[in-house]
Amino acid sequence: MNIWPDCIPCILKMSLNIAREILGGEEETKAFFARIMTLEPIKENRWDITAPEIIRDIWRLMEDTTGIKDPLYEKKRIQNNIALNLYPYAKESVVKSSDTFKEALRWSIAGNFIDIMAGVNNIHMDDILSKVMDMTIDGQAIEEFMKRIKKVKKVVYLCDNCGEIVFDRLFAETLRDIFKVDVVFVVRSIPVLNDATLEDAFYTGLNNVGEVMENGLEEPLPGLFLSMASKNLKALVDDAGLVISKGGGNFDTLSDDDSLKGKATFLMQAKCQPYALLHGVKKGDLIINNF
Repeated sequence: MNIWPDCIPCILKMSLNIAREILGGEEETKAFFARIMTLEPIKENRWDITAPEIIRDIWRLMEDTTGIKDPLYEKKRIQNNIALNLYPYAKESVVKSSDTFKEALRWSIAGNFIDIMAGVNNIHMDDILSKVMDMTIDGQAIEEFMKRIKKVKKVVYLCDNCGEIVFDRLFAETLRDIFKVDVVFVVRSIPVLNDATLEDAFYTGLNNVGEVMENGLEEPLPGLFLSMASKNLKALVDDAGLVISKGGGNFDTLSDDDSLKGKATFLMQAKCQPYALLHGVKKGDLIINNF
């Protein structure tokens, strides 16, 4: 999905928040932001580009400015710890539910809102629990999703944010228990934003549920173009009966890939108006897009 007009101010606001967080001084922030405004997609009003590609270019500027490869490392650890502390409560709600699949799926998608990129820094557990329970989810889409899972023995699971991956673990545990499927988690090879890397996957215990592998991209792209992926991942996706793709960045970069039609399901939250309009939901709703 290429950018909408809404994407530019969103990307700029996110970039400003990161700059103030990492660079500290206002003069440093102004200088960095001035460099952002010279980037070709922003300066030339290009619309034939995805949001993750613009973010990649901004992230390279951040690395060049700070000399740090993973400037949000500590923030990511905080997100993971918040989710790990919540995991027992989420697990209990799934175990006690009359529909364990739906409940675990809800947590997996809703976990995306523990996201410092969306301006969430301080979250109280009671707020999380009530927010998850209030989020709506499409019953028909769930049924179609379940039909897909029942046909496969292995699932390729494309991860997104730190924190969120804890609830991906819970969902994968549920998939394994109900459908006896194997799960291969795929994370970023290069740190970008607050997206999960191999270290985050092991820190949150994904490796205890399934195989974990990097996507093989050699640049900080908060998404995935299969043409840029490692040979191992390409082969895995080619052979896979089902690819579960989490988050907006993966959706933006993969939703125009016809090779995934019929075997990819995108799971994300409608954090912005473009996603809400595109999927016919309200802002804040949980999205299941059986591609």
